Amino acid sequence: MGDVYVRRRLVVGSGAAALVGLIAWHPLRHDGRPNTAVSTGSSSGATHRKSTSASRATATRTDPGILTRALDAALGARAGDVSVTAYDRRSSATFSYHPAMTNVCASIMKVLILTSVSHTRRAAGGSLTASDRDLAEDMITESDNDAATELYRRGGGAPAAQRVANALGMMSTRPNVRWGLTTTTAPDQVMLVRALAYGHSFLDNTDRAYIFDLMGRVDPGQKFGIGTLPAGVKGVAVQVKNGWLPYNPGSWHDNSIGHVQGAGRDYAAAILSTRNATDAAGRALITKAAAVLYTHLGH
Repeated sequence: MGDVYVRRRLVVGSGAAALVGLIAWHPLRHDGRPNTAVSTGSSSGATHRKSTSASRATATRTDPGILTRALDAALGARAGDVSVTAYDRRSSATFSYHPAMTNVCASIMKVLILTSVSHTRRAAGGSLTASDRDLAEDMITESDNDAATELYRRGGGAPAAQRVANALGMMSTRPNVRWGLTTTTAPDQVMLVRALAYGHSFLDNTDRAYIFDLMGRVDPGQKFGIGTLPAGVKGVAVQVKNGWLPYNPGSWHDNSIGHVQGAGRDYAAAILSTRNATDAAGRALITKAAAVLYTHLGH
């Protein structure tokens, strides 16, 4: 099930225009904070300055200019409606394409909900209950909205989710009492996926593994975007959570967050899109962006 087809359908009010931001290549430390200042630009021709020889060495494996041009070509006239961020663990660098674009989360928020519930239980000296786990499996693997609503309540709602987001460095994420309307950015979502994939002092390792296990067992019909691999690919593990939501008639928001590892790849990524005429169009658009990442973040 997904945002539209589950028992509790989310439909919201007025539309929002996509915000076209900056394109940047950010060498990062493992905790997610920038190592060095970099230059940014507003188009594909942006210049990229690296302040140290060390940062030059880590960022040379994938040329950000080539990746940017590949996304421009793949997305065409829709490029301004898409934001992409990817952290490549091999080079310890993060690529961002229109990072300032803010979008509603839809069901990608379910990953933060489960992270928040897990942290709430740990803070109280316990762990996820059997009931929590039953709801979590429905919420992540089938995208059940009723399960998400109940877990959001159990985890402390928007205030608790905001505390978790802040602790993980997701400073542009604003949890909403109606969880699907939480606003976020692609860079923030990569911070969350990185914390789950590679560890974070704020998160319990057992909880991280559990969340990723569920993200690796998402219903096949919901594996578009980052969950779509080229035909015949073997030996690649993917953890993914997608979201889709009609913001108003004629404007769908389709998002994808996840982690890809294997066949010379190890990256966390987030792809957000807005102003899609249909859900199918949005899914196709972010799957195109995901294919560019898969091609250019491998050997």
